[in-house]
Amino acid sequence: MDAIFLQILNGLDKGGAYALIALGLTIIFGTLGVVNFAHGALFMLGAFCAVSVKALLSLEKVALDPDKLTAWGTPMEIRVPYVEHWFGDFGGALLNFSVPVSILIAIPIMLLAGIAMERGLIRFFYKRPHAEQILVTFGLAIVLQEIVKSIFGANPIPQPAPEIAKGMIDFGIMVGFDAGNVVYPAWRLIYFLFSAAVIGAVFAFLQFTSFGMVVRAGMVDRETVGLLGIDIDRRFTIVFGIAAVVAGLAGVMYTPILSPDYHMGMDFLVLSFVVVVVGGMSSLGGAVAAGFLLGILQSFASMNEVKNILPGIDQIIIYLIAVVILLVRPRGLMGRKGVMENLAMNFLAMSRKDLILLAGFAVVVLAAPIIFNPIGAGYPDLLQKFAIFGIFALGFNILFGLTGYLSFGHAAFLGVGSYTAVWTFKLLTINPIPAIIFATVIGGLFATAIGYISLRRTGIYFSILTLAFAQMSYNLAYSVLTPITNGETGLQLTQADPRIIDVAFGRDYGAVLPSSDLFGLNMTGYPGFYFCGVMLIICFAIALRISNSPFGMMLRAVKSNQNRMNYTGLNTKPYALAAFVISGMYAGLAGGLLAVTDPLASAERMQWTASGEVVLMTILGGTGTLLGPVIGAAVVKYFENIFSAFNDGILQAAFDFLPGPLQQAAVAVSSLFVGEGWHLTLGALFMIIVIFLPGGLIEGIRRIRNLFAGGGKRAAAPAE
Repeated sequence: MDAIFLQILNGLDKGGAYALIALGLTIIFGTLGVVNFAHGALFMLGAFCAVSVKALLSLEKVALDPDKLTAWGTPMEIRVPYVEHWFGDFGGALLNFSVPVSILIAIPIMLLAGIAMERGLIRFFYKRPHAEQILVTFGLAIVLQEIVKSIFGANPIPQPAPEIAKGMIDFGIMVGFDAGNVVYPAWRLIYFLFSAAVIGAVFAFLQFTSFGMVVRAGMVDRETVGLLGIDIDRRFTIVFGIAAVVAGLAGVMYTPILSPDYHMGMDFLVLSFVVVVVGGMSSLGGAVAAGFLLGILQSFASMNEVKNILPGIDQIIIYLIAVVILLVRPRGLMGRKGVMENLAMNFLAMSRKDLILLAGFAVVVLAAPIIFNPIGAGYPDLLQKFAIFGIFALGFNILFGLTGYLSFGHAAFLGVGSYTAVWTFKLLTINPIPAIIFATVIGGLFATAIGYISLRRTGIYFSILTLAFAQMSYNLAYSVLTPITNGETGLQLTQADPRIIDVAFGRDYGAVLPSSDLFGLNMTGYPGFYFCGVMLIICFAIALRISNSPFGMMLRAVKSNQNRMNYTGLNTKPYALAAFVISGMYAGLAGGLLAVTDPLASAERMQWTASGEVVLMTILGGTGTLLGPVIGAAVVKYFENIFSAFNDGILQAAFDFLPGPLQQAAVAVSSLFVGEGWHLTLGALFMIIVIFLPGGLIEGIRRIRNLFAGGGKRAAAPAE
């Protein structure tokens, strides 16, 4: 009985965090119709508000203590916090109450941050598709995450609970158990009570105030409220700020439970989106109820008795529940009804234009060491990445670019491909041919299973389903299926591997750890690149044929108006599933090639953020185009390689021509965007592309070409 009570308590404090973040997400989605992937970053900003306040209150100065004398009879120097020096005992008390002070400071900061986010960015995407909302807010989340990382560093910053709340509460006597059987950290109980208080305050504000009444009316029918002369946009801006405050307060109070770090927002964001889906995308009560319910279920799943029967269930139970809810009751537990919403590939013969495009592409790929050498990108390791991630992006574009289905689960197929290839090396042969065949096939089979389930839903719900599957796959690979994946260490080759085919043909590697080779040709250096390059050319040719085939035209029709096609009696699901499977096979092949060039497979390749990277590559290059995804992959990997290599020494040399103070200032500013902070550049570039150049670099090239073409025509007009 006491164990059950303790698990309920554990679930309530964790559920409080889920409920607070999910409540803000639901408010934003319900009022604005915006899917905010940057909401987790607001939770992170709140946590670092607490870190900053604690650091400021802890600043010390040197003072003389007349009560303590040195050997010479002079007052001893001591270090005293400034607040204690200025305010005496009251200042000393502030140090012990840094969290309440942080709350008071975080409220206006988070309110202004939310309003600035809505006015400066989100409002331009109200009428844009959910996919674009996800992409631009995902880019914003990356930018905010990297800014925090550059300021506070990459390591977690422990924040102890206030002295008054550091103890344990004994529930044994209070609830009739044997005394001492149930003890619980005081701060965790305070967090649950605080969560309940904030949730109650938000509900009371929306339910019993005239402002809240207008907001609730706007959630039901925004246009009618606007016709009454009410400035609903201004109210929605304030609502966005309130949602940001709720997320920020959740972060402030959670700092003594979880040491803040720069990626904590992303971790909680995924779980909170799952909570929103389970509760109902537009149901405030559903978000709160689902948050606490899933927190309690996850707590029970973490019991040793449960994990002994179902190992790793605590890591995936939330995602499993979300998948079941989306399939059985798409609108969620308390969501309103209405919030959710002949397969053959006959390839046409390639036209002359397509043959020229393919030939030109092949020439560029094969001559890449020469072409990219002037910009420092002609060495084999980087060229291999260009080719491999070009394949990954090409495959993703078949799904997203042609059908409009935005998947955040493709990293799972990439990881499965890598694991399959490494196991092929270990069990059969180190020849890469069988490895990439198995990687492609297994990636396709895995995609078939996930796609068959996920494609029962569309839009944001499809994206969340694939996100849930990606996180389940990652957690399984990281901590559950360790006999297959080798957990966090990763799967590697060993001398003791059986390699049945190699042994049958008398190949003996002796004491040397083998690496993949193609009939004796080692797959490192330029041979490895050309192997990947040939695969890229083949994949490009297949994508070209798909794009120009009747099947490709059908996929574009699905993207254009799937509902209209369904009304005509045409079943579009087989076409979408085929695109999903083909896309998964491309991802599996890319994962296999990663293992070919570096025989290692790790769970990190399966994280959903890796799926976000391929989305970035595709959007950056040009969604729906053929060359765009490959160009986007090359640009991202080039910037990753070049920018991440910059350090203070290189920057100092680059700005050596400036006077000393200006040089230091230039180095300080530039270091935010390069080295470990290069993701900040990537996130900012991503947002700029989505906002100002939604067609990507290909559209930019087209605009420049049209500009010069138009300029030539205008110049010629007077002469006529």
